[in-house]
Amino acid sequence: MRLIIVDAFLERERQIQSGTVGAQLDVFEQYRVPRVDYCILSHRWTGNEVTYEEMRKLTKMDSRDEIRSRAGYQKVLRSCEQAKRDDFKLLWVDTCCIDLLNGPETSDAINSMFQWYQKSKRCYAYLHDTSTFARFNGWPEWFLRGWTLQELVAPRDLQFFNKDWVGIGDKRSLAPKLAEITKVPLCILRDGLSSYRPSIAQVISWAADRNTTRAEDRAYSLLGLLGVSMPTLYGEEKRAFLRLQLEIMRTSNDQSIFAWKDSTTCDTRWSSGVLADDPSCFRDCHDVIKMEPKEFCKGLLRLWESDAEELAMASQEDDGTPAFTVTSGAIQIRLPLLPYYGCPSVFLAALACRREHDPLPLTIGLAGFGSSSSYYRYSGATGPLQLFPQYRQLCLAYQEERPREVTFKIDDRTVPYYGFTRRDVFPDDEVSFAGNSFTVSNTSPLAIVRYTNSAIDVSFAIAFGCCFCQDWVHVICDEQATDIGKVYRVVWNAGAEYARVMAEVRFGERGRPHYVKHEPLPRTMWTVRVICGGLEESSNRRVTVDVVPLPGDYWKTLGWAPVYDIEDSVDMPCPMKKASWIGDRFDSHTLLVDSIPKVFDLTHALQEVELGDYGIITSNDNGMGYFERRGNIFDDLKLLAHELGIDPNDPGLMPVVQAVHSAQEGSADSISNDVTTKLIKHEGDRWAIAGLTLCQPRSLSLPNTQPILMLLKRLSARNRNHSLVTTVVQCSACYPTDDFKQRINSVMLQYPKFSYNSTTSDLFNVSVNLHTITPLYSASNPWIWCRCELDNEVVNEYQRIREQFSITQDHPPQYGEEPKEPGLQLLKRMFGVEYSTSVVGDITFFEQLATSLSTGKELGATRSKGYMPSGSPKPCVKKLVMTLLRAMKGVTQAFQMRQSPTVVEMMYKTRPIATTLGAEFLADISATFLRAREAFEDVNSANGPDGNSRQTDETNIQLLVNEVTALQLQYLKSKDDDERLVLEQDIIGAILLACRYGISLEVRQTILEESRSRYLFLSVVPETKQIIDGVLRHETTDISMPLPEREERVNCLRSIGDIFEDANSDSPPYNHFHLRWPMRNAKAGISMHKLYLATRNGWRVARARSI
Repeated sequence: MRLIIVDAFLERERQIQSGTVGAQLDVFEQYRVPRVDYCILSHRWTGNEVTYEEMRKLTKMDSRDEIRSRAGYQKVLRSCEQAKRDDFKLLWVDTCCIDLLNGPETSDAINSMFQWYQKSKRCYAYLHDTSTFARFNGWPEWFLRGWTLQELVAPRDLQFFNKDWVGIGDKRSLAPKLAEITKVPLCILRDGLSSYRPSIAQVISWAADRNTTRAEDRAYSLLGLLGVSMPTLYGEEKRAFLRLQLEIMRTSNDQSIFAWKDSTTCDTRWSSGVLADDPSCFRDCHDVIKMEPKEFCKGLLRLWESDAEELAMASQEDDGTPAFTVTSGAIQIRLPLLPYYGCPSVFLAALACRREHDPLPLTIGLAGFGSSSSYYRYSGATGPLQLFPQYRQLCLAYQEERPREVTFKIDDRTVPYYGFTRRDVFPDDEVSFAGNSFTVSNTSPLAIVRYTNSAIDVSFAIAFGCCFCQDWVHVICDEQATDIGKVYRVVWNAGAEYARVMAEVRFGERGRPHYVKHEPLPRTMWTVRVICGGLEESSNRRVTVDVVPLPGDYWKTLGWAPVYDIEDSVDMPCPMKKASWIGDRFDSHTLLVDSIPKVFDLTHALQEVELGDYGIITSNDNGMGYFERRGNIFDDLKLLAHELGIDPNDPGLMPVVQAVHSAQEGSADSISNDVTTKLIKHEGDRWAIAGLTLCQPRSLSLPNTQPILMLLKRLSARNRNHSLVTTVVQCSACYPTDDFKQRINSVMLQYPKFSYNSTTSDLFNVSVNLHTITPLYSASNPWIWCRCELDNEVVNEYQRIREQFSITQDHPPQYGEEPKEPGLQLLKRMFGVEYSTSVVGDITFFEQLATSLSTGKELGATRSKGYMPSGSPKPCVKKLVMTLLRAMKGVTQAFQMRQSPTVVEMMYKTRPIATTLGAEFLADISATFLRAREAFEDVNSANGPDGNSRQTDETNIQLLVNEVTALQLQYLKSKDDDERLVLEQDIIGAILLACRYGISLEVRQTILEESRSRYLFLSVVPETKQIIDGVLRHETTDISMPLPEREERVNCLRSIGDIFEDANSDSPPYNHFHLRWPMRNAKAGISMHKLYLATRNGWRVARARSI
């Protein structure tokens, strides 16, 4: 430590002023560990400070008068004068006592500076920009600088001086005002850090609004305050603060280091590393304090109303043993997590810290992502949380995400065909379309595009996002799509989940496939189909959005599926799928079309292929595949021009003409008009020979224009899965090369059309007419003509349900009698009856249904009487409630109820129900403890197929059964495959809805029967306080129990209802979608068959709206 000798400095200054400078005076003295009293200067650096070399060699420098005139020199001089008056012989000033040109010395001084200020006998704080303390208004520059924070906290004796070096008070007397300005606690200002050890977050928060000239000093100025040391590396900028946090975690287990919040980006970005970028992220942490393990256990118990016993094992006493393990790129730590419903990769984590006046622990959002199971900081998640926390050993990623921008180019030109238009984009102030393209990034990660058909009031939205540097696309087709702001909030919550799903879909896929997703539109027979493509290493994605007339329930899940062999070029009207050849194919010829290699197929001599031809790829008797023409889109246009509003002479229909060159090396294209194709064949070893020679060739391709695209869309229903000729080659003449002739003669059997129906010369025969079409063409399957294969499991399951229900109706298949029991067991498994029995007792609806169907007797007589099948179910509801009430004995708070083994066991019993269609009955059971009457009224209100209110009673169950019979007859009569699909969906929906109503009615009737008992008071009059009080007094036999405790018991019962609702919420979003979708349509009275009839001959708004 280098100190200024006060007397020597003042003597040198006197000599310079008097002009009697003698021998060089040494004004510095070096101390390894100063054992003498010294004072120290704290000040705001300006641009004219004095360095160590200038101060040491001052008397020998010609510019000494200029140096002495600087404000920096005057500060040192006035400090020495003040030190002299205070009887100090040594003074330390950072500007001239550190050789800043010496890197190791500078680094050592930065790491030791806090101790130097702490050990000084007095510190002079020079405020160069104020006259009196009262005029500070709280913010002179000294209070805005990063280095002066430790200079405020460390010294015991801190004296403030104004710009005229007049004393204006000391730290102890000004402590209240200083605490108000700096947010440093009063006790620390008066007694130092030894009196009170603040949390890591609290210390860093003091520096949140302070600035430094160098970005690295934001971290280095906190080293002493946080009790850590580390090498200084100027040039690393913000990484210095990251290193500081890692050094802290190597010596401390204070979890408040994770309690930061970046208010500038938390609303504009999803994820980041778990460590803060800058001290400003801790701005709101001035009152955050650390929690001891026992205190944390109690706080967690109150926070999540759950069992926190494991916390004692999870936490360690603060005995110097680090609770973190810092590795390369990750921090190992064990934390309690509470997952969000619907977002299994997003969690709320509790930290062992809290605010001063709040006993509950602070929480942060985390999300797991990647194959390494790393967890990132996640902001914005809201919604219901699961009941029980999980303790996990986590790998917290602390490296900042690399900047990423992804550009999405949307092709939604076919969406208007069914009356949809792009309505709006959100947020409109951040997302701007440029040629149907927009960009999302880490800092602007989400955009929503909404489409609306105002004629039928149906909307859907497409969300585009980038989270964890993973781009993703999501489709929203439910009622939420009508409110784009709500869609944005919902999607923001689940961004991490969408990124995880997209990453899992893409993981391990080879060949760079495109990805397709289908999402059915409610109340229609349409499905939104989205295909997303783009190289993974690229930042460009092309997203094609289309609406197709396809029932939405033939997919077991609604996830993304890879699609291979997609050609997605801006020159094509739409994405094209490579045609699948049946059997062997003719040799492929390669040419350069506008300098880009393109492969053409060869047709036989007797076939002429024109641009716009469509057909199928088939094979002849000899196994040779060929293109079989079925028509031409331009011929069809003549009949459809008026309907589509397209002028046949529209320039947008003209083919695109491109230059053609040879793909062979050393070709003579530059000096000749002749072009030779390159013939490629794969038979074991790859080889290539010359193929055809073309004279004056050119290629003709379909244009990428709106008229062509709408024509293809109009033909999509008729030309489903057909191939389309997208490019042909024209020339004035063409003939085979000698190599190709030899090839044909040697493998003549591979060309059966030539060997049996014509001679070899037929192949060699060419036209001399200019622009004749050569035997070369390229055919692909337009994506809008492709119909994705239906899920075979779904198709087979639908068939089993129909057949088994027919057997139950005594309508067995033609081949013989079948027992009814398998059909009943099939339906029971779908509705989880085996799991429901332990909660609501035996469900006898299916046996009653089978008896009714076989005898022709209707279910019940009147709605008022109610449906109670013979052999009333066991009163399991009464038994369940009595068991739960007994578990409440001695319980004084609702959160204790959730720790009850009885409740935990019940929760695990109900969870399997959530994996079946019986998940909907959990709401019925929950209503027993919550608002039963309102819940049942909600169940009863549903619209029937004729638009009337469909009540869940036995009469309407019978109507559904009759409807199934009628639909089955139509299904057997229909010869139209598409019509049979929609009829089957209506049949499945009616069958499942009848079962759902029957079981729900039985559960409800059981509850209503038991509601006469005092134990089910909440299902009778949930708002009547007197009945609640009476039941609780009877149950506890403690009539004198105070009212607050009785109210808490009521909360216990309500928490039981929450558990059932919780189990229902835990149901996967697409769980049994192929069964829920038709049941949902049937409940809403939507007939897919009627919608199909309205759209079979083309879209008609008026007809569909009338339905």
